[in-house]
Amino acid sequence: MRVLFLLTIIVPLSACSFYERQEYRVVSPARADVTRVREILRDVAAQARIPKNVGGYHSDGEMIGWYNQRNVDLHATWHRGVQIDRRQNIQRPWQIDIELSRSDWPSPLAFRRANRLLTPALSSAFGRRFEHPPRALPGEATAERIITVY
Repeated sequence: MRVLFLLTIIVPLSACSFYERQEYRVVSPARADVTRVREILRDVAAQARIPKNVGGYHSDGEMIGWYNQRNVDLHATWHRGVQIDRRQNIQRPWQIDIELSRSDWPSPLAFRRANRLLTPALSSAFGRRFEHPPRALPGEATAERIITVY
């Protein structure tokens, strides 16, 4: 009877899908900063054992680094000052967006390692130009945490 009770609790929990995203931003980057972010991502991914993904495309900017494991994704995108709303004259400034995400529970070891290493590395490299979490720009959507139970 107890075994049946435990199975009714454990089986639904194992069907849960979890998504978590950590966002970072470097504001007013120079071309040398793009190279520095690329190096930091390479070092963090190597220590977290996240392999480099070949290629990379982002519809909103230039992908400058993309590392992907089964349920862990680490990438950076360089946005070159695009206008996002002509009616209100809202422009996105030059910036580098870095994102670390996972879609597994419990948190994979690679995600935990990268999460622990990324903030200090970016903070020491960019100082006051580093934002974590990034401030929302006018007209920009905020991040959400989504939990889906099947």
